[in-house]
Amino acid sequence: MANSLWKQAEFTVPASVPDERVQFVGDKYRAKYGKLLESQGWRVLQMTKPTPVKPTLWQAPDRKRYVIQALITKAPTTFTYDIPDKLVGTMLQHGFKLKE
Repeated sequence: MANSLWKQAEFTVPASVPDERVQFVGDKYRAKYGKLLESQGWRVLQMTKPTPVKPTLWQAPDRKRYVIQALITKAPTTFTYDIPDKLVGTMLQHGFKLKE
Protein backbone atom coordinates (compact mmCIF):
# COMPACT_ATOMS: atom_id res chain seq x y z
CA MET A 1 0.00 0.00 0.00
CA ALA A 2 2.61 2.44 -1.16
CA ASN A 3 0.10 5.14 -2.08
CA SER A 4 -1.74 5.16 1.23
CA LEU A 5 -1.27 6.95 4.52
CA TRP A 6 -2.58 6.86 8.07
CA LYS A 7 -4.74 9.71 9.29
CA GLN A 8 -6.16 9.99 12.79
CA ALA A 9 -9.08 11.57 14.57
CA GLU A 10 -9.28 12.26 18.29
CA PHE A 11 -12.26 12.52 20.57
CA THR A 12 -12.79 12.76 24.30
CA VAL A 13 -15.36 11.25 26.62
CA PRO A 14 -16.11 11.88 30.28
CA ALA A 15 -13.74 10.01 32.60
CA SER A 16 -16.72 8.21 34.15
CA VAL A 17 -17.48 6.38 30.86
CA PRO A 18 -15.98 2.87 30.96
CA ASP A 19 -13.75 1.68 28.10
CA GLU A 20 -16.25 -1.06 27.20
CA ARG A 21 -18.90 1.57 26.51
CA VAL A 22 -16.53 3.54 24.28
CA GLN A 23 -15.72 0.40 22.29
CA PHE A 24 -19.44 -0.41 22.03
CA VAL A 25 -20.24 2.94 20.38
CA GLY A 26 -16.91 3.04 18.53
CA ASP A 27 -18.54 1.90 15.28
CA LYS A 28 -20.64 5.06 15.28
CA TYR A 29 -17.55 7.26 15.58
CA ARG A 30 -15.72 5.25 12.92
CA ALA A 31 -18.66 5.60 10.52
CA LYS A 32 -18.79 9.36 11.04
CA TYR A 33 -15.04 9.68 10.49
CA GLY A 34 -15.22 7.48 7.39
CA LYS A 35 -17.98 9.63 5.90
CA LEU A 36 -15.96 12.77 6.61
CA LEU A 37 -12.88 11.36 4.89
CA GLU A 38 -14.88 10.17 1.88
CA SER A 39 -16.51 13.58 1.52
CA GLN A 40 -12.98 15.03 1.28
CA GLY A 41 -12.09 12.72 -1.63
CA TRP A 42 -10.39 9.89 0.28
CA ARG A 43 -11.06 6.16 0.09
CA VAL A 44 -10.89 4.39 3.47
CA LEU A 45 -9.01 1.09 3.28
CA GLN A 46 -8.88 0.20 6.97
CA MET A 47 -9.85 1.73 10.31
CA THR A 48 -8.79 0.92 13.86
CA LYS A 49 -10.99 0.70 16.93
CA PRO A 50 -10.86 3.61 19.39
CA THR A 51 -7.59 3.43 21.29
CA PRO A 52 -7.04 5.29 24.59
CA VAL A 53 -4.08 7.68 24.60
CA LYS A 54 -2.27 9.58 27.33
CA PRO A 55 -3.85 12.87 28.38
CA THR A 56 -2.32 16.12 27.18
CA LEU A 57 -1.56 19.23 29.23
CA TRP A 58 -4.52 21.15 27.80
CA GLN A 59 -7.00 18.31 28.23
CA ALA A 60 -9.64 18.66 30.92
CA PRO A 61 -8.81 16.36 33.86
CA ASP A 62 -12.31 14.89 33.93
CA ARG A 63 -12.09 13.55 30.34
CA LYS A 64 -10.41 10.61 28.58
CA ARG A 65 -8.97 10.90 25.08
CA TYR A 66 -9.28 8.28 22.31
CA VAL A 67 -7.80 8.04 18.82
CA ILE A 68 -9.19 6.38 15.68
CA GLN A 69 -6.70 5.80 12.86
CA ALA A 70 -7.70 5.32 9.23
CA LEU A 71 -5.60 3.97 6.38
CA ILE A 72 -6.61 6.09 3.39
CA THR A 73 -5.75 6.64 -0.24
CA LYS A 74 -6.95 9.19 -2.76
CA ALA A 75 -10.12 8.09 -4.53
CA PRO A 76 -9.60 7.66 -8.28
CA THR A 77 -10.73 10.50 -10.46
CA THR A 78 -12.59 9.80 -13.69
CA PHE A 79 -12.26 12.06 -16.69
CA THR A 80 -14.31 11.82 -19.88
CA TYR A 81 -12.72 12.68 -23.21
CA ASP A 82 -14.00 12.68 -26.77
CA ILE A 83 -11.22 10.95 -28.70
CA PRO A 84 -11.13 10.69 -32.49
CA ASP A 85 -11.40 7.09 -33.70
CA LYS A 86 -7.88 7.09 -35.16
CA LEU A 87 -6.34 7.87 -31.71
CA VAL A 88 -8.21 5.23 -29.71
CA GLY A 89 -5.45 2.61 -30.14
CA THR A 90 -2.79 5.04 -28.91
CA MET A 91 -4.84 6.03 -25.88
CA LEU A 92 -5.39 2.37 -24.94
CA GLN A 93 -1.63 1.78 -25.14
CA HIS A 94 -1.13 4.62 -22.63
CA GLY A 95 -3.47 3.05 -20.07
CA PHE A 96 -6.74 4.81 -20.82
CA LYS A 97 -9.94 2.75 -20.62
CA LEU A 98 -12.88 2.98 -22.96
CA LYS A 99 -16.21 3.89 -21.42
CA GLU A 100 -18.29 2.83 -24.43
